[in-house]
Amino acid sequence: MKVTLLMLLLTFSISSYAVDVLSEALKAYEKGDYTLAQKGFKVAAKKGDAQAEYNLGYMSEQGQGVKQNYKTALAWYEKSAVQGYVDAQYNAATFYYKGLGVEQNYEKAMYWYAEAAKNGDRKAHYNLGVMYVKGEGVERNKIKAYQYWIEAAKRSSTRAEDSLDLLCKESPWACK
Repeated sequence: MKVTLLMLLLTFSISSYAVDVLSEALKAYEKGDYTLAQKGFKVAAKKGDAQAEYNLGYMSEQGQGVKQNYKTALAWYEKSAVQGYVDAQYNAATFYYKGLGVEQNYEKAMYWYAEAAKNGDRKAHYNLGVMYVKGEGVERNKIKAYQYWIEAAKRSSTRAEDSLDLLCKESPWACK
């Protein structure tokens, strides 16, 4: 009983430490102190914090506090994405779609966009529709594109609404 309680207290103190470090890193980031932010995010990321991993990816992508490096950014995004962090899932998909820091890979882009879409990301729904219309990594399928764009439009995507209008004018059979 005492060992279990001690382990619980230790786990709580470690996780609250990671939260404090992340909070301080976010404050440093907002002030533009990217060096301090990087250090804090790395500490939190070592504890498995998905938001910290995402932030390290973003900073690597933008070249904030470090030299811009798409390969490193993608590695951080994927670590975060595996944990279900939706923005990281979307960004990993976009990196694969565009071939940023990695060879272009529509199948991996499709996978990460689908994961982000499952988590409600409207941009991911929209981009899945684009991939189905163009046949990128999948067989062309305007009906599936329509379905993804409907979901994106439900989430207030004006791009999806515009794409739906165009699709339904060109291929009304797909919009039933």
